[in-house]
Amino acid sequence: MYFLNSQGGVLLAKSFTHFFDGIMATAYKELKISLRYSTWILTMFAAPYIMSILMQTIGGYAGGSEAYSNFSAFTGTENAFVYLVMGGLFWMMAAVIMWDVGLLLNNERWRGTLEQNAMAPVPFVSLAIGFTVADILFISPVLITGVASSLLIGGIFSLVSLFQIFLLFIIGLLPLYGMGLLFGALSFKSKRSYSIVNLLNTTLAILSGSLYPITILPIWLQFISNSIPLTHATVLVRTFSLLPQFFLSESWRLLVLAFMMIVYPLVGIFVFNKADKQARRKGDFAKY
Repeated sequence: MYFLNSQGGVLLAKSFTHFFDGIMATAYKELKISLRYSTWILTMFAAPYIMSILMQTIGGYAGGSEAYSNFSAFTGTENAFVYLVMGGLFWMMAAVIMWDVGLLLNNERWRGTLEQNAMAPVPFVSLAIGFTVADILFISPVLITGVASSLLIGGIFSLVSLFQIFLLFIIGLLPLYGMGLLFGALSFKSKRSYSIVNLLNTTLAILSGSLYPITILPIWLQFISNSIPLTHATVLVRTFSLLPQFFLSESWRLLVLAFMMIVYPLVGIFVFNKADKQARRKGDFAKY
């Protein structure tokens, strides 16, 4: 009995070691690949600013002299630049997460490493978590720089607010990795994962209020919007940076995000792992 228990403990320790080795190896590999195409950093950094300028230009011409007062009536602030940059930055980070984690199988297939990774003595979900770790390390400098520069240009910069807003960003992004794993699990079944992720990113842009307050949406759409972590994180970041007097009234969203931060990744890991096992049993990897 002692022998069996000790042997089981050794096997369990080895499985955990393999699991974490898979995470670290994948994270290291993805960081090297991401840094090889470092111009993506410039794209992620510039896109929210371009989007903000574009929306302000269109809104200014459409709204005329009353454009900013109308904007303030709906959002509570006339600082459209920071409002739009924060939303655009958050949506850009969410899109990167969905592309990297949601298209995990396709990424490996394009690189010609799907079969080798599928045969490695580690669960495929550890590779997905490795993608997640690499993403966090890769986009964190972009987040910090983007938030700091937008606050500085908007005239509301302070080191304390920068740190607190960055924490809100991280809390808001973590549940999205769980969503990415859920949609990554779909790629085991659907070979049109490209279209699925494109549709998801468009839906996030429309429903999360990245470019406008969700209060302009119909009530039934607001209920759907509030089931998306990105919505709560965007509202919290904007309120904290632009309307701190109203932050307390929105603080309930922190509890919602804390709940999502636990539930979404756990559900994502469970579903992804189950889809992986089923794909191995049915030989679905060979279909790629």
